[in-house]
Amino acid sequence: MTLSFSKSLKEGIIKEWLRGKNRDTIAHENGLSTGTVSNIVKEWKEEIGSLSADQLREFTVTLRNVGISPLQCDKVFEY
Repeated sequence: MTLSFSKSLKEGIIKEWLRGKNRDTIAHENGLSTGTVSNIVKEWKEEIGSLSADQLREFTVTLRNVGISPLQCDKVFEY
């Protein structure tokens, strides 16, 4: 089932989820129910693969926790 929300809203929710925000916070900040947030994330995870989505989120949260951006991470691996 595809949810009928704007592409920009869905992308924003996915970005917030990838940054490590929990669904309650995302829902509150966007005026949505927690179930809607869960469904948007679930739909996206089905598109790219659940394992990939969870690994991507873990990676971005780790980068944030150590204080570097993906671009900075890329520069470290160039050497």
